[in-house]
Amino acid sequence: MIRIHRTLLLALALMLANVNAVGFNLSFLQDAPVSHLNDADIDLLLQAVDEALEGAEDGTDTWWENPRTGSNGSVTPIRSFEHIGLACRLARIATFAGGRSGTSELRFCKSAEGKWVVVPQP
Repeated sequence: MIRIHRTLLLALALMLANVNAVGFNLSFLQDAPVSHLNDADIDLLLQAVDEALEGAEDGTDTWWENPRTGSNGSVTPIRSFEHIGLACRLARIATFAGGRSGTSELRFCKSAEGKWVVVPQP
């Protein structure tokens, strides 16, 4: 299984916040669901991202849940495509944690090293 780097967490935090950040003020993240995820939640989320990107068909949900914290969510590949010669997937990531929910669409491409990386939307 390909492991997505933890640096993806910041990208997910920014995307799942559902707000626009101004400058470097990141205080808005305190209300984002990702700010309520613990390490075990993050591991489960990243495992679901790996599983969905590697093997789920477009439109198929990959669910994750941590029964200890109640945090949960899903990863749904929406569309597979090629970008600058790389295999890519657009995926919807939904997260519920700490009484907050967020949904985001992220674009991932598989690097030459075989790792899925978040790439900016055009």
